Amino acid sequence: MLIILLIVFHVSSIRSECSKNAGPSGTIECIQSSRYNNEYQWATCLTDTYIKAKSGTEHRCKDRTAAYCYYQCMLELYDVSSGPIEGCCKCQQGQEYTSTDLTLPSSCYSPSGTDCWWYKNCLEKKYKCKGTDDDYALEFATKFCYLYNEHFSWFTSAGQIWVNSVRKCLQVSLVPIV
Repeated sequence: MLIILLIVFHVSSIRSECSKNAGPSGTIECIQSSRYNNEYQWATCLTDTYIKAKSGTEHRCKDRTAAYCYYQCMLELYDVSSGPIEGCCKCQQGQEYTSTDLTLPSSCYSPSGTDCWWYKNCLEKKYKCKGTDDDYALEFATKFCYLYNEHFSWFTSAGQIWVNSVRKCLQVSLVPIV
């Protein structure tokens, strides 16, 4: 479980060590912040779009021109913007995150919501549910994603906006577990 949580830890608008134009999403680093008593925490390079979607537009990249930046683990996991670093967000200065679990494509960490392949190429790769009792959840999400794509033109423009918002919300809410 700790590995799963560490993969998701994100660092916010403090710095932009990941390339502001190219990322890549999913790169994990241990960063220090004065807002957190100068302590160190894990961070993941993410898109500004993902950060805004995940936080309900409450957070974004400090550099307004950046497409990518770090989003703090404490914001992502605990919704805490200052104070001591908690639990699995903690890391040590200079510590490198090493894990074979970081084999997912960077697009898995910033889903569009409209790409149905995300469930198979990201969620299913991380959680191999095929043939288990939990398989239905991935099958259900994938099936409805494709059904929405197939019948998208049947919806009014307001309905299309709603469908895309719901699909994006679902995928964005699942990113922390990949």
